[in-house]
Amino acid sequence: QELMRCLPLLQHSPPAQKPTHLQASQQAMSQHQLLEVTVLREIDSTALFDGADLKRVARGDDGRDYACKRMQDGPTIPISEWMGHHLWRACGLLTPDFSVLKYRDGSPPAFGSRIELQASQVQHNPAPYTIAGFFRQHLPVISRAYPLDAFYVNPDRHGRNFLERPTLTTPELLCFDFSRAWAASGSPCGNESHMHAGNTKDWWRFFKNTMKAPANFTAVERAAALDVDWFEGTLKAAPPQWLSPIHTEKAIEFWHDSRHARAAFARAWANMT
Repeated sequence: QELMRCLPLLQHSPPAQKPTHLQASQQAMSQHQLLEVTVLREIDSTALFDGADLKRVARGDDGRDYACKRMQDGPTIPISEWMGHHLWRACGLLTPDFSVLKYRDGSPPAFGSRIELQASQVQHNPAPYTIAGFFRQHLPVISRAYPLDAFYVNPDRHGRNFLERPTLTTPELLCFDFSRAWAASGSPCGNESHMHAGNTKDWWRFFKNTMKAPANFTAVERAAALDVDWFEGTLKAAPPQWLSPIHTEKAIEFWHDSRHARAAFARAWANMT
């Protein structure tokens, strides 16, 4: 009977309206605010994980463990991680879940990438056949991720910057570690010259030439299609302390004026490397 009383209301409900840019930005801000986690305790990470930019791991009040990327370890690291994780997800690629880590002593917040205890990585200094065995089923992700690295100017995408996470069906590949990308590689949005050497170039060359991974520019095209409202909303949703080392307005101007040129660079880079 309750359902029958509601049916006339449901039948005459106005169609859902597509949110405006402002509403979408407000929704995004609300989602960002839900990402804050308070650090309960923190320990040195060097005995647990590799990575030159990872110094600490933390336990959050949400009951999760996080890899901490702090301003003390590099002033542009947290904002580069923040923008990278948001960009990858907006372009259809997976990352670990992440949060803004707040400290009760008033220290600057850290970027927290949730630790995936069930996930695996390719071993250190792997032989070519080991790389092929680990990544063969993930070539569709590899083919999209490396051109997007060129777009974002991430020169340090080596094989251990991927996690293979088990699921009930097939394993999925997660991308992480943007500490040396974007603003960390040059103001305001990365210096393209950094992409002509380094781990990203070397590993993409192996995937492309040895494993025959085709360059797929779907993610790059999605990045270029993200308008300046998305970029500015995501950037300014970060903790204000993270914005202090970068030129915020110049970064917004770059996204407005030059993101399509950056997409063209990414396509050329992936085809030439």
